[in-house]
Amino acid sequence: MQTEEIKNWPPQPDPSWPYAPLYDGLTAIFNKAIVLRSQITNIEEPNAQTDKKVAAQLTEISGLVNGLVDSFGAEINAH
Repeated sequence: MQTEEIKNWPPQPDPSWPYAPLYDGLTAIFNKAIVLRSQITNIEEPNAQTDKKVAAQLTEISGLVNGLVDSFGAEINAH
């Protein structure tokens, strides 16, 4: 991948595209999941504090997923 391509990654949808908010939501979920994976990988000795941090981030990701389902579920089912 060229340097210029990396700067423009991930590609952004046209804002007039009806599913642009879905794309944005999925991007946010994937970004949070990548950060969480990195943090879990770097845990040397699990303890109650790291468990709480991981649980809080999983709850946040779950909330983002539920928000997308609430926002787009009816629309997707209508098609």
